[in-house]
Amino acid sequence: MKTTKLLLKTSVLAMLLSTPALARDTLIGADNPEGILKIAQEFGNAELTVDSYGDPMIEAEMNDTTYRIVFYDCDMDGSDCGAINFGAMWYNENNVSLRDINNWNSTERYGQAYLDSDKDPNLDFEVNLEHGVTVRNLEATFENWETALMTFESEMLGY
Repeated sequence: MKTTKLLLKTSVLAMLLSTPALARDTLIGADNPEGILKIAQEFGNAELTVDSYGDPMIEAEMNDTTYRIVFYDCDMDGSDCGAINFGAMWYNENNVSLRDINNWNSTERYGQAYLDSDKDPNLDFEVNLEHGVTVRNLEATFENWETALMTFESEMLGY
């Protein structure tokens, strides 16, 4: 009997001690734009809007850099999305070349770079969230995006 009570108390204590961590271990997906917005707001200003298709979109700023999170694979009404794409664009004041872009893409792990139709450099970062990831994982994804932005600006744009 004493063993059962001790085991029960230990189990309850372990559960209570782990409760704050549960929120960070909870799954989050692209079907939860408000939850993703809250994480974006931990890294800077962010606002939830909609794109021209009626899908959710987050317009945000991180370390003085403006970026967007576009939601993809959404239902017709803009809900139940499956993926997000981080994206940033800069005016090509530093003459970033296609060769520079190709070098970035062949050496950097996070963020796909390209020149748009106006020859301005862009950086995208696709994230599949179809069956959800932990909040902790998505926070790490935001950290990777932050690193990619800072590295791109430093190495490609000279900021």
